[in-house]
Parts: sequence; structure tokens; C-alpha cells
Amino acid sequence: MNPYEPGLTFFLIFHYGQNSYSYEYPISQASVPGQTDLTSIPIPIAEILAALTGVYLPINFLHLNFDLTSYFEAGLSKIGFASLFSTLKWTEKGTKSLFFDFNGHESGIGNVKIVHSNVVQEISGKFVISIPLIGTYTLYTFPIQTLYFSSDQEIDVITFYNISVISLYGATSGSGWFYKGTTATFNLEPLIVMSGEDTRNVFLEWKGEGPTAYSGSSNIASVVMDGPISETAVWKMQFKLTIVVEGHGTTSRAPQAYWENVNATIDLTATPEDGYQLEQWVVDELVSKNGTIQILMNSPHTVKAVFTQIPLLLTPLYGIPLYAYLVVVIVGLGVTLTFFFVRRRHRANIPLVKNVTEESTM
Repeated sequence: MNPYEPGLTFFLIFHYGQNSYSYEYPISQASVPGQTDLTSIPIPIAEILAALTGVYLPINFLHLNFDLTSYFEAGLSKIGFASLFSTLKWTEKGTKSLFFDFNGHESGIGNVKIVHSNVVQEISGKFVISIPLIGTYTLYTFPIQTLYFSSDQEIDVITFYNISVISLYGATSGSGWFYKGTTATFNLEPLIVMSGEDTRNVFLEWKGEGPTAYSGSSNIASVVMDGPISETAVWKMQFKLTIVVEGHGTTSRAPQAYWENVNATIDLTATPEDGYQLEQWVVDELVSKNGTIQILMNSPHTVKAVFTQIPLLLTPLYGIPLYAYLVVVIVGLGVTLTFFFVRRRHRANIPLVKNVTEESTM
């Protein structure tokens, strides 16, 4: 007999001489747990007596009235829960207490098993005879009888799996125990957590472990609980890079604030406008004269490119500084003046020589 769905059959047996007569009454309304009031089961007493004695009596109605009260009780074996309520008793009123308590388990698996079970039935009743024109009489009252239907077969009642949602930053939801095969949803908020004005942590993805775990970049996800699951949020740290330009020029990245991943390497190049030159880079408090610099984002940084105007004499014309043209002009002017004065002096001395010569001849 199945202890979860017990059936009950009433047998009415009459003996007369060497003969016996059996009447079978299946009682399919019996339920567990619960109480069933079975009344007015007719017994064909007149037909039975006529069959036994051959004499028909004017007794037409004989009834069996009885109550059937049932309840289910079981001894439980629990893994992964605190040992509370080791016996489950399901009474006729359907009153049930919490018979296991979530208390954590390293394996992430919680089982409840029935190691033995009983279906208990208490039966009481009476025989009632109804005689036309005379009345109804109780012929016999049955004492309360208790019947046990027991099973020592170990039965799995239910299995729970645990999902653990872990994150160093933000607030998570969804951790806990879930029935096997059900869906668990977990979440993480916010996705950006500031650690000061110039440092922040940004959610990157979930890293899941377990038979149906989720791995991906969505902060809200669902999994089917077919085993214990662990979901760990992966974050990346970022530092602020602030670029500033002083003077007339541009940088390879526009001057503004950027968030860069920790330990990233950023290359910056400065390009001055016409008539200007890169005086220097100022990285935090360090100075560099190079046109291109490389920034390691191991902390927040402020980078400033300083452009200054080129002095007039240093201004290039066709690629040659103006002072070179000035030197050429000065040198050329010097040569010209020297040549002029030397020539003039030479011309001034020619007549004197000629006169002296002529006088000598004479």
C-alpha cells in the first residue's frame, strides 16, 4: 500500500453454517491527511438474512456510520540545515511547521529526506438499524481503532541549491537558497563607485562558477538552479587624467578630463601654432622638454603643455631664423663699406703719385 495515498476497504462477512458471505465496500473518499465522515453505507440486511435463512424479514435499512481520521508523520534527515523539527507531522487541519532551517552549508547543497514515514488512521463507528414505522436504533458501537501504514524507504523530499553573489563594491541582491530547477535572479547596483574625486571603480563583468552559472557584462542576470552557483563581480579601477594647455598650441588629446584604466600607458604629443614653441610639459610637478611624453596611469595625473611665443629674431623664414638673415645683411654691409672706403682711399692717392713722377722726369 502506498503510504501517501492509503485506501480503505470495509469487508462485511456473515457466517451461517458452513457458508460465509462477504460484502466488500471500497472507501475511496479516504484522504491523508484529513478527516472523513463516512455515513449511511447501506447494508442489504434483508437480502442477507433471506439468503441465509430463506426467511424475508421486514427490516429494510441497516447502515454503518463511522469516522476516519488520518494524519501523516515522518522522520526527516537533513543536510545543509540546522537540525530543527526532526519529525514532520501533518495533521488533519493541515497545520504545518517549518521543519528545516537554512543555516548555510559549505557545499551549497541542502537536502531533506524522509527516512521513515507513517500514515496513521483512527477509525470509529457504529451500526444503525432503521425499521419502518418503528424507528432507528444503534445496534453496536465500534471502539476507536488505530491503523498504521509504515514505510522505511528513504525518500527524497526536496533539494535546495545555494547561490552566492559576491562583490567588493556596490550592493548585491539575489544570494540565498532556491529549490532545485527554479530560477534565481541576482543584481548589482551601482555600476560605478567613486573612491575620491580622482579614483573610481567600474563594474566590468560577472565571473560565474557552477553548472548553470552566468558569466557576462549584464549587471542583472538569471540562472536556473541545477547546482550550487557562485557569482563574483569583476571591477576595474580607473584614475583621472586631466590635460591642460597653456598658450597657443594643441595636444594629441583635447584638453579635458579622462578616466583611464589603472596601469594604462598614454602617449601625448604637443603641436604649437605658428610663431609659438613648446616650452615644456608639466606632469604633476615634473618638467619635460620632449615633444612627446608617455604617462603611466598608476595614479591620477594632471598634465600641462606650456607654449610660448618664439622671439622675433628666432622666427624662421623659409626654415632659416631671422637672425641669420640679419647676420648676412650685417656681414654684407660690412664688406660693402670696407670695399667702398678702400677704393676711395686708393683713388685719393693716385694724383700724388702722378705729380711726383712728372716732377722727377722733368
